[in-house]
Amino acid sequence: MVNGSDLQYWQIQTVEHLLQTGKTELAAIIVNTNSRAIPLARSLNELIFSLYRRSLRIPLLRKCSISAMFPATPRLLMNPEETSKWRDTFSNSDLEVLRELNLDFALRFGYGILDGEILDVPRHGIWSFHHGDEAKYRGRPPGFWEVYRSERTSGAILQRLTSKLDGGLILKKGVFRTKKNSYRGNLEMLLSAGIEWPSQVLAELGSSRFKQSGEKLGYLYKLPNPVELIRFNLALVWRNWVSLLRKMFLHPAWEIHIFESNIDAVALAEKFPEQASSTIVPEAQRFYADPVLLNNHLLFEDFDYRSGNGKIVVIELEQEKPQLDVVLGETDKHFSYPYVVSQGDETYMIPEQSDQGEVSLYKFRDLELRQVEIVATLIDEPLIDSSVVYHKGLWFLFASPAGDGSETYLNLYYSKRLDGQFVPHPLNPVKIDVRSSRPGGSFFEFGGALHRVAQDCSIEYGGGVAINRIDVLSKWDFAETTVNTVGPHGKCRFGYGLHTITSANGKVAIDVKKYRFSLMTLLFKVRRKVLGRLNLA
Repeated sequence: MVNGSDLQYWQIQTVEHLLQTGKTELAAIIVNTNSRAIPLARSLNELIFSLYRRSLRIPLLRKCSISAMFPATPRLLMNPEETSKWRDTFSNSDLEVLRELNLDFALRFGYGILDGEILDVPRHGIWSFHHGDEAKYRGRPPGFWEVYRSERTSGAILQRLTSKLDGGLILKKGVFRTKKNSYRGNLEMLLSAGIEWPSQVLAELGSSRFKQSGEKLGYLYKLPNPVELIRFNLALVWRNWVSLLRKMFLHPAWEIHIFESNIDAVALAEKFPEQASSTIVPEAQRFYADPVLLNNHLLFEDFDYRSGNGKIVVIELEQEKPQLDVVLGETDKHFSYPYVVSQGDETYMIPEQSDQGEVSLYKFRDLELRQVEIVATLIDEPLIDSSVVYHKGLWFLFASPAGDGSETYLNLYYSKRLDGQFVPHPLNPVKIDVRSSRPGGSFFEFGGALHRVAQDCSIEYGGGVAINRIDVLSKWDFAETTVNTVGPHGKCRFGYGLHTITSANGKVAIDVKKYRFSLMTLLFKVRRKVLGRLNLA
C-alpha cells in the first residue's frame, strides 16, 4: 500500500527480503490516488525539515521507482474515502476487488490512518512500521525527538493495525540505544533494523509472542520548528566534541569485586551491597572483567590495552597473594567471558572468541583449572558472550551476534548434547532490546523459576545488568520478563557500571566499571589502528 509511484530504499529492501524467502509473492501494489491539501503553516515546517533531512543524504530514504523494481506486479489505483481528518476507509467496490486477491497480509507504506473493513480483508491484517517507542514517542519525525531530548533508548515496532491509532497488535518490537550524537545515525539504525521483521513475523505466526499495545501511549510529536532545529544542531556539535575527548583520553578500568552472599540476594535486591569482601584491581593499562567463580578459583578476562587483546586467567582466592596463571591466550587472538559449566565429573569452558568466527567448547584437564583442551566446535558463526543452561532435556545456548547488534540482539540455540552441534532457534533473534539481551553471567533458580543475567547497555556498554525471569524456553518458543536491574550508573562508589554477575559456594563476583584518564590511551589506540591498516594492506 503506497502513495504515488515511488518507495524509499528501505521499503524496497523490506519487500525484496520477503520475496527472497521464497515463501511469499507480491500479489498487487495498492496505490493511493487521493492527494490532500496540506495547511500552509504545516507546509512551511514540512519544507524546512525536508530540506534539512535531504542535506543529511540518508541512503535508506532514497526514492526508488516501484514500476522499475517490480515491473510484473499489477497496480491497483484506489481512492479512499476520508471519514474524518486523515482517516481513510475503502468503498465496497474496492473492498470486493481486494477480497478477490485472497491476501495473507498487506504492508502499509502509504495512505492515511486506515479504518473500517479494510483492516480485516487480508487474512493476517495490515502491517505497518512505527519508528519510535509507541509508549513514549509518536508522531513525527521518526527517530528525531529521542536524539533531541537525549533519550537513553529509541524504539521501533511492526504492528498489525486496528482502529486505534498506534494501538495495534505488536508483531515485532526493538529497543535500541539512542545515537545521541547523530540524527542521521539514529534514523538509519531504526530503519535498517526493521527490514527483516516481516519475514521473521511470517515464521512466528500462530505463536503467543504477539501482544496488544499498552493502554498508555506516548505524546504525539510534530515536526520541529526552525528554532528547535538550530538548537538541536548546536547541541550535536557540543555532544560530538565531548564524545571525541572522552574516547581520546579516557578508558574503562574494570576491576572485580567479590561478596559473601547468594546470587539472588545481589541480583534481585533493591539496593546494592555496601561492601565487597575482596577486590581485584589491575595495574595501569589493563583491566579485569567477566569473572567466573568455581570452587575456590576465579577465572576472568585480563585485557591489555597495549596489545588490544584479552586472555583468560585464573587465581586461587584463598592464597594470600594470588598469582595470575594464563588459561587461554595468544598474542594475536582475543579471549574473554569464560563461561564455565559442569557435566558429571568434567568441567568445561566456553570463552568468547568471536574474532575466530566460532563458538568452541574447552575441557579443563586438571583440578587447578590451568590447562584446557578444545573438544568441540558448537557453532560456526561469530557470537558474543555465549552462555549455556540445561533445561528439560536440552542444552540451550544464549548469545549475541558479533558486530553492531552485539548489545541489542539475543540469539538462542539448542542441542541434545553439550558437545554437539547447536541448532539455531526458529525465532532468532528471540529478543531485540539493548536493556536486557546480551548475556551477562550465571543462570540461577529463584522462586521456582529460571533466571538469566543480561547486560543493560541502554546508557553505554557496561552500564548495568538486567535480571530476566525465563517464562517459556523450548526449541519452538521463548519468552522472558525483566524483573530487576542492577547498576550504579555513576551514583555510588562502585563507579559507572557493571556487566557480569556470577556466583558459586556462597560467593558472588561482579566486575565494576571505572574510568581512567591517560595520555597513553590515545597513543595505544592510534598504534593499533595503524598496525591494523598495515596488516590489511
